[in-house]
Amino acid sequence: NHVYERVAVDGFTYLINGLGGGARYAWGSIVAGSQVRYNADHGAILAEATPEQITFQFIVAATGEVIDTYVLSA
Repeated sequence: NHVYERVAVDGFTYLINGLGGGARYAWGSIVAGSQVRYNADHGAILAEATPEQITFQFIVAATGEVIDTYVLSA
């Protein structure tokens, strides 16, 4: 799907990013576990890792705005 969404299901977190440049999709029904949804503009996920954690940020390409941040600790 050409959207960004963070979903938590059964203890696992999924980051879905289809906003790399194709046509953006309208939202359908909200899936169980949906935590963050965005489809207003194109963007990318930045991942920064240290020995203690990895941080994921969804960033809007045109503006640099951070839409979502998710941190996974070791």
